[in-house]
Amino acid sequence: MLIYLFNKMDTRVKYYFYFWTTFNNSTFAMNKVLFSLLFLTTLCASVFSQNHSHRCGLDKQSNKWFMKSPEFQDKLFSGFETFAKNKSAKRNDIYVIPVHIIIIHPPGQPIGTGQNFSEAHIQSQIDVLNADFSRKNADTVDTPTSFSVSPTGIRFCLATIGPNGNPTNGITRYAFNGDFDANEYNIKEATRWNRDKYLNIWSAPNIEFLGYAYLPTQTFLPDPILDGVVINSSSFGGPGFGTFQPYHLGRTATHEVGHYLGLLHTWYEEGCSIDDGIADTPLQDIENFGCPSHPSSSCNNSGDMFMNYMDYVNDNCMNAFSTQQGLYMESILTGIRSSLLDSVLSPCQIDEPLLMAVTKENIKCFGQNNGKLIVSATGGTPPYSFTLNNTINNNSGTFDNLPTGMYEVRVRDSKNTIITSFHEISQPLPLLLLIDNITTPTVVVQGK
Repeated sequence: MLIYLFNKMDTRVKYYFYFWTTFNNSTFAMNKVLFSLLFLTTLCASVFSQNHSHRCGLDKQSNKWFMKSPEFQDKLFSGFETFAKNKSAKRNDIYVIPVHIIIIHPPGQPIGTGQNFSEAHIQSQIDVLNADFSRKNADTVDTPTSFSVSPTGIRFCLATIGPNGNPTNGITRYAFNGDFDANEYNIKEATRWNRDKYLNIWSAPNIEFLGYAYLPTQTFLPDPILDGVVINSSSFGGPGFGTFQPYHLGRTATHEVGHYLGLLHTWYEEGCSIDDGIADTPLQDIENFGCPSHPSSSCNNSGDMFMNYMDYVNDNCMNAFSTQQGLYMESILTGIRSSLLDSVLSPCQIDEPLLMAVTKENIKCFGQNNGKLIVSATGGTPPYSFTLNNTINNNSGTFDNLPTGMYEVRVRDSKNTIITSFHEISQPLPLLLLIDNITTPTVVVQGK
């Protein structure tokens, strides 16, 4: 039991245990270790429960309905086997999914306040989905080259025509002051649009998890009322909008839409006997949290793919779907969920996500103030404006004469979509002259 709890501990707690066991070898010290371990396991379990174990509710929510049934398990893994035999490397098509966002908020909240999010807030979440699924996210450089990763052909847009044929912005607002989890079925029944034509995404406050979805297989779809994605309001929205750090960059939706399109967690179940059914994600023991350093190995692999969107790491540490994960999601979308692509009720145009690129010039000599940041933007809706540390604004994107320090850079487009990144200007160390081994010079006199 202690070994299991030790394996589930946060890395910092493991380090504490290592420190004690390394530097205290007496019987008295070991008693302190056991006492400290018991205390820390209790503390860790509490922290883990609050910040980690509620990352995703796929298993708990799905198990209530179908996921643990032998019939579903057979359909799930026979689908993976069929995909593995018939998978294709072809990826030339773009598949656009019309999205219906349902904002659950307390009664009386005006639009743009509290959990009744503005359209810009909602669009920022769509932008994150498009960037992540098209692999145009700014952190692709953080994916180790040892993994096979590719963009998918899947894109998302807010629906422009509703179920009744009238124009829409793709957003429904629903005032509710109760427990969403306890009333999930009734709320979804009252607010959903036809799941065959739209991807329904609910943003709801105070739910147990950061998010969850219901899993399809190649031959099975979840209950039509429940089907869709639920995101905790605190983790809904892209950079500058999500509030629950470190899950505030919109990647909870990326993770849950992965489930909606058939993907399992990369470890699936604890242990090394069964994996996620995808060939190019390494066999993995358990979930990863925080932001590990590669390689972080388990199951004798050469490194867990912890930066995969289907793991549990912080939002700023996940950055990729594997190539085969993308192809599997496309097979679900063009197969059991193909009616989403046939919809004539939601012809929507997709905008390229707003992206930024930053070139940095560090200070050349110690003590000078000649650092520079050059910011450019693509996608979104031009023109763009650029802000440094919430105080300096311009339309050129060039910020010069900067002293050493950390800088927050923001790009805003004409639709008020905002993206943020952080960059450090550094300087060289001061030049020090070291004189060592000074000796008395020898004077040689020649001649008379």
